[in-house]
Amino acid sequence: MGLNRAELVYRLDRMNARSFSTGMGKLITGDFSGTDSTVAGTLLSSIFFKPLASVNTAGISRHTLCYFGEQSGTTAFGFGDITKPSYGVMMSFGRTAIATAAFTGVDTSLDVRAINKLANDAAYALQAAYFKAKNYSGATVGTLRGVFIECVADGTETSAIVLKLGTDGTAVNTAIDLSSCVVTQGADIKLSSGVTIGSGTAAPNWAAGVGSLYLRTGQADAKAILYVCTVAAGTWVLLNTVIA
Repeated sequence: MGLNRAELVYRLDRMNARSFSTGMGKLITGDFSGTDSTVAGTLLSSIFFKPLASVNTAGISRHTLCYFGEQSGTTAFGFGDITKPSYGVMMSFGRTAIATAAFTGVDTSLDVRAINKLANDAAYALQAAYFKAKNYSGATVGTLRGVFIECVADGTETSAIVLKLGTDGTAVNTAIDLSSCVVTQGADIKLSSGVTIGSGTAAPNWAAGVGSLYLRTGQADAKAILYVCTVAAGTWVLLNTVIA
């Protein structure tokens, strides 16, 4: 059952009172609405947050609509039990009725959009989502991932796709940009079979899956371009040489 506006106001006020008493400050600021109370065009929102207007404030370098947990520093925050994973934000929902042939669109658990209607400056940058996993200096983890996407196809599916990229029909310059990645041993992309596709200025000599490809860049006159790994221990064969 959803919360009406009065119930939501009451609960948020209690959250703010508790956060003040523990020195955390006010958790929720701005306008908010409860179930069935916010309709924008054809969009019905159960909970709606309207942020306060951003103002130029000394010492503030960025504005955040809503945040959970720690934003800076190295203090260890979590849920206490180190034997179980912790989730910062978890969103889940399901259908209560069977979708029919009349259904159009895609049920989406997380819809993130960044929209520009006013800025008109080439120096302005806009992105819809930013994910960051950081292991601080002096800390140790076994595996560090920026993003993990999983598609579980246990039922009957017409198709199952883990990651799909697209546009609204307008042309883009680049679909995937890895230029800001610092990659050791040239493994820019690892395929499901274990082979890799990489690039770099040095000739490859590291262990990789048999069939892995490597593009060597930055050569002078005789350009050794394409290598293939023939032995997993690190034997690479130059497939072609292009003369500038």
